[in-house]
Amino acid sequence: MNITTIIIGLLPITYGLYILSLRLRNKMDKLGKIESMKGFYGKKLWSIIHFIAYVVVPISFGVMIIIAGVNGTNIIDMFARS
Repeated sequence: MNITTIIIGLLPITYGLYILSLRLRNKMDKLGKIESMKGFYGKKLWSIIHFIAYVVVPISFGVMIIIAGVNGTNIIDMFARS
């Protein structure tokens, strides 16, 4: 078990949960460039793209890092070339 890797994995999970909480409380005005993205993609497609990019991906990445940390992998070893 690598505690450093687990702690680093918590960071993207926290970020994803923060963005999710903003979405659920309708406080998206705290994020920049919202109106231009809505205008370019349309409200529904923008919402899907934003949810995947800023909630699903960070939480999935954080879970992947935490699993590696529990298995004893160092964060540096995850991304180093062999």
